[in-house]
Amino acid sequence: MSVVHEGQTFFNESAPDVPRHLWIVLSDEGAPRIALVNLSSVPPYPCSHEPTTFEPEEIAALKYRSYVRCDKARLADAGQLTQAEQGGLIQTSRDADAAVLEKARRAVADCSIVPNELKDLLRQQGLL
Repeated sequence: MSVVHEGQTFFNESAPDVPRHLWIVLSDEGAPRIALVNLSSVPPYPCSHEPTTFEPEEIAALKYRSYVRCDKARLADAGQLTQAEQGGLIQTSRDADAAVLEKARRAVADCSIVPNELKDLLRQQGLL
């Protein structure tokens, strides 16, 4: 299954300056760019609201409480993400369920530091 679909989760390959994190695809795969957000054990800073957390009971791939890192939310090129998957740079995990997706999208919508372009994409797709 391709990583480029709504609700897909994946881990990036760690690198010297890039730790391994769980990412969630927030948007529909029909667009050339997709919205992503990652989860981390480190709370986001700065954050304009109370950070959104997930517990391991909510997402099987988590080992401990993790925060939605709105400061790391981004748009990604769907083709490049597919290439990264095929090249072994990302490891897919179990899809997020509807409640997880809604909670992550709400966190992104409520955060003032998330790029408007990302929020606009989610609104255009009827996901916010």
